[in-house]
Amino acid sequence: MAWVPVDRAEAGMALLSPVTDRMGRLLIPAGAELSARHVNALAAWGVDQIEIESDEPPEPEVEISPEMEGRARTEIADVFRHAGDDHPFVAGLRELAVARRARALAQASAGGAS
Repeated sequence: MAWVPVDRAEAGMALLSPVTDRMGRLLIPAGAELSARHVNALAAWGVDQIEIESDEPPEPEVEISPEMEGRARTEIADVFRHAGDDHPFVAGLRELAVARRARALAQASAGGAS
């Protein structure tokens, strides 16, 4: 088993546990194989991570410093400069983008690049 962030989900992955929305409604049952359509919809459904069947050990999590998060927020602010936070979807999408960019910055920093 492995927990995978939705931004790393791929079509063909088999779910170990069911995917539910924030209200607990079933979206995809356990044992189902993800389709490209599922992968595209996961973030829109508000799903942060999924549990998949895997024999590989999970990648270690990198520590994200406040500086890395601040840098990610600055970079993502430019991408979202024409979008307001009036709609919860836009605000959520912005936060997902910040988290993904901060993780990428932290991984690059841990690997010796910047």
